[in-house]
Amino acid sequence: MDPQSMLPWLIQEGTRWVQSQRDAHRPGARPLDDREVDALERFFGPTIMNLASIKVVPRIVNTPFYPMLAQTGIPVIDFAQGGGITFIDTILISKERTPPGPIPLSLVFHELVHVVQYDLAGVDEFVSRYAKGWFAQGLRYASIPIEHQAYELQARYEANPSIGFSVVAYVQRAGVP
Repeated sequence: MDPQSMLPWLIQEGTRWVQSQRDAHRPGARPLDDREVDALERFFGPTIMNLASIKVVPRIVNTPFYPMLAQTGIPVIDFAQGGGITFIDTILISKERTPPGPIPLSLVFHELVHVVQYDLAGVDEFVSRYAKGWFAQGLRYASIPIEHQAYELQARYEANPSIGFSVVAYVQRAGVP
């Protein structure tokens, strides 16, 4: 089966999964703590900081439709190997994949970039662009334009966390890829 023919189904199932994960995890999530707000608000502004929530989970669980993709020979993104994942406005942090102690601010920063992208594009469009970007870049996670943008902004933050810049303005100008 041609992987490209799976794209509409993948977008539909991905959107359903994202929404269901957000709905399942949002009730147990917490607002960003004082340390996170103090360090990151100058990059995201109060609207995003108030919109986002965080939940630490033992492990990030991959989507249930992965076996179907595997049967077609499409390689999957193993989200369980990551330290975090964002479902709209709810950030999950993997206890298994992050160091003990406070959540690394660079990880929270990266995931907040995704909150901005979701907020600007909407859930359906975010998932569509994520999946299309993944296919267009040869099914390589690191090359997905949405991820590339988040990693680029994260690197800019890490290079000098004391110099604030507006992530929202940047993504509005550049667009959600």
